[in-house]
Amino acid sequence: MKKQILFLLLLINSVIISGQTEVRKESIDYYFTYNDFVNNKPNIPEKAYITIKEENPNSIIYKEILAESTNKKIKKGYTIWGIKYKDQLFHNLLLTNYEIAQDHAFGKFTVTGKKFNVIILDTKKDKKAIGRNGNPYGGGLVASALYKPNNTEWKDRDGNNYKILVYNAEFPTMSPSYKENALVMLLTAKDVANFNNNDPAIIKKLSKGEYYLEEFLEFARKENE
Repeated sequence: MKKQILFLLLLINSVIISGQTEVRKESIDYYFTYNDFVNNKPNIPEKAYITIKEENPNSIIYKEILAESTNKKIKKGYTIWGIKYKDQLFHNLLLTNYEIAQDHAFGKFTVTGKKFNVIILDTKKDKKAIGRNGNPYGGGLVASALYKPNNTEWKDRDGNNYKILVYNAEFPTMSPSYKENALVMLLTAKDVANFNNNDPAIIKKLSKGEYYLEEFLEFARKENE
C-alpha cells in the first residue's frame, strides 16, 4: 500500500513538473525610456538579461529582467519602455491602453521607421500578451459613424483577428505619467480615417469592415519611405 501511495505521489509530481513552462535566459538591450531609445542609449545603468517564459509570433511573455552583474531584478524594470531582442525592437505592453495593458509582456514592432511604428497582436496566438479587452470611444462625428463593437479589433484577409498598436515618431504623444516615454496606443477606426484625411473611400471600407490589417501595414510602410 505504501509503495502504491509513493508511486502515485511521484506520478503526480512528474505531471506537475512536465506542465511547468520552461524559462530560459536571453541577452537583451533595454531602454528605460523612449528618449533613451531615440538617443541610442541602451542598458542604463547596466547590462541585463531577460528570462522568457513564452515566445509567440509577435510577443514575449517573461518572468524577470535581471542585472548581469548581480542576477537581481533591475530596479523598476516593469517601467522599461522597450527592449531589443534578436535585433528586433519590442515594446512594454504594460505601457499602453488600460483596456489591453498586460504586465510581463513585450510586443514586437512589425513596422518601424521615421513615422509609423506598428505592433500587431494576433488575438489567439498572442492572447497571453493581451490583457483586458475594451473598445475605447474616440468621439467626433467620424468616430460616431464608424464606431462598432470591437472597433479596435482588426482582421487580415484570412479572417484572423488582431489588435494593432501604433505611435507616430514624427509627433509622439508623451505619457503624462512617464514624461520621457512615447505612448504606443491601440489603433481605432477613427485613427485610420484621420491618417487618411477622412478619405471617403477609406471610411466606406471601414464602415463595411473591409479595411484589413495588410492595408494598414502597407500604408504605414509607404508613409515611412
